[in-house]
Amino acid sequence: MARPPILGASRAALAETYDRGRLSFLLDAAELGPIVELWPGTFLVSGHREVHDVLVGSNRKFLSTQNFLRNKVSGDLGSESVQKWMRSRKAASAALASRDRLEDHQVELAQHTHAIVRSWVGRTVGDRELIDTLQVLTSASISRYCFGTRNVDEIPSLAQELLDSLFPITASPFVLPRWMRWRPSDLRVRRALRNLESAVAQLARTPGSDGLCDDLRRADLPPEDVVQMIISTLLAAHGVPAAAILWGMVELGRHRAVQDRLRGEGGADALTRVVSETLRLWPPSWMLGRDAAEDIRFGDWEMKKGSVVMVSSWVTHRVSPAFAPTGGDFRPERWIDAAPQRGEFIPFGGGPRWCVGAKFAERELSTVLGEIVRNSTMRIQLSGAELKVNERRTLTPEDFAMRFDVPVSA
Repeated sequence: MARPPILGASRAALAETYDRGRLSFLLDAAELGPIVELWPGTFLVSGHREVHDVLVGSNRKFLSTQNFLRNKVSGDLGSESVQKWMRSRKAASAALASRDRLEDHQVELAQHTHAIVRSWVGRTVGDRELIDTLQVLTSASISRYCFGTRNVDEIPSLAQELLDSLFPITASPFVLPRWMRWRPSDLRVRRALRNLESAVAQLARTPGSDGLCDDLRRADLPPEDVVQMIISTLLAAHGVPAAAILWGMVELGRHRAVQDRLRGEGGADALTRVVSETLRLWPPSWMLGRDAAEDIRFGDWEMKKGSVVMVSSWVTHRVSPAFAPTGGDFRPERWIDAAPQRGEFIPFGGGPRWCVGAKFAERELSTVLGEIVRNSTMRIQLSGAELKVNERRTLTPEDFAMRFDVPVSA
């Protein structure tokens, strides 16, 4: 039986090559075909039809078998743990997509963003200050959304502590066996997780209203499931939206004419296109993994049970027919008539594990970028010959500064 193209036989050697330049490694591999065997038993799936098959087959044919600690878990829909998790996701999805709740939240978010932009105007702000400020903004934003009227002052710092402790684990291309996971860095993760779980559980019990925790309790979820869903939401909406906003700022800072269009007639539609193009070109959560639950046929060959499947939205968004051959260019106007097929545009994944916070994320991105553009003109200043990309966790731009001035129309 025919096999897909294979890059090499040594997983360790290829993992080292991958770690030196993850994005370029995967994009080069995708040129060999829609499915490439990177090393025996590990596949990159980049063709949009095949990507769609993987995403819709989640929980059945293709399983998510690692949690955010990279511990092995059951990904089978028939397991009790997955059924509990999917019930939690369903309850959270309604609250995170509520139009009335999102509109109320948008007003408060715009006010906070406006104050930040006022502090930037007239200054050249470095990349570190920008990302730190945006992470504070988005972390506070999702904390308020999760807990409503309660005092959330300590939650963002606890979530950041957990994310920082997770970095050495999630950034590595290697997964250590369980017996090696008692190093100081792993103990730090467990301590940070306990601290966040304790704070979330206590805050969820505190009298208050209008929070995601209230919606989850009304859905009759057990307290421990409420805590885990809240923590998952806090971590997903902490650094990821900040990175997406920063990428939007970078591209707008490169394209002054696009900023001018956002302030003109039809600016709302133009902003929607900018948001879509930013998420296409620079999806912060750019990689997901699945394990094949059975032997799966693709064309005239089989992917064996237990194979590891990698799907990179960053790669697929560049090679899919809807966007190629200009998939690497920032062109918001493409969304005037773009009609991507299933599997071609996947910034929030797809299938039963589609990101439940997609509507929240889109609203947050459009609110913050819109407020920035209305109150400033941005011009990017690179530190070197080209922009650098931190690809070791959430995709983040580096080695630049942004000049903010009062817009001419102001």
